[in-house]
Amino acid sequence: MAAKTRIIPYKSDELDEDFRKHVIELFRNATKSITIITGEGSAFGYQDIRWALKEALDRGVKCRVYGNDPLYVSKWLSYGCKLYQGTEKAGDHFLVVDDHSFIHSFLHERKKIGVRVGEVHYLDAFNAKKIIKRFDLLVKHSKKLTFAEDPLVCVLKNPRDLGAVTKSSEIDDVVYS
Repeated sequence: MAAKTRIIPYKSDELDEDFRKHVIELFRNATKSITIITGEGSAFGYQDIRWALKEALDRGVKCRVYGNDPLYVSKWLSYGCKLYQGTEKAGDHFLVVDDHSFIHSFLHERKKIGVRVGEVHYLDAFNAKKIIKRFDLLVKHSKKLTFAEDPLVCVLKNPRDLGAVTKSSEIDDVVYS
């Protein structure tokens, strides 16, 4: 007898703990693949999610990620994930494991903690395959990232205005005036 699809809503909480619990569970049960559609990949900022992903990758699970403006590029790449950047907005975020279970996170504000809500779909291969097809379409019109720009180079190209004179030739005037 085939297993039955289960859909479990998750709610926002202060540290996205409910969301993280489900992601980690899916990563730990992954046997073949992890496919992620996101605007930025901010969930990868949580160390426990990184560890669970790293464990999955060490078991031979493959990971592909699509994002509009992905965060943690060098970390994703160092883990061996295939990372794609595209201009088509991701909207809601999806994380599919083994083409049959997935998390659907409803659109939320970038880098915000405690506002994430969505659903976990266990054994929902029909809808998981639709998400994989969408991923494949997004990737067709995106750029595969193979390296991350050095953060120091980014700062030097685009220095922040800290509201203070930073010309070394004028430092004496600033300090002693």
